[in-house]
Amino acid sequence: DKVMRDVPLTDRAITQNGQGAIVAAVSTTPDAIGYVSIPALIPAVKAVSIDGVLPTAASVLAGTYPISRPFIYVTRQAPAGLIKAFIDFVMGAEGQAIIRMVGLVSPVTPR
Repeated sequence: DKVMRDVPLTDRAITQNGQGAIVAAVSTTPDAIGYVSIPALIPAVKAVSIDGVLPTAASVLAGTYPISRPFIYVTRQAPAGLIKAFIDFVMGAEGQAIIRMVGLVSPVTPR
């Protein structure tokens, strides 16, 4: 919605399954554009600045880079047992450190 607004996707668009495929297609196809998470960037592709703002951890956290997406965990029922333990791990200091280490951006203050 933030980018295309009400403009429909062209029937000439080529979709890819996965960030690796998107990066590969963009790096080898003239005039291609795609969207991936920050850690998927490689030297063969360039991150796009919007209104002069590059997608960095700082700009995503500050909300100055206008295009980002959250990761949302879903379960069939209220988390319990191993599922709750996993969520607690991810939300804790060690899990948040891993998230940052792989280059993802998390606005979470570890529990």
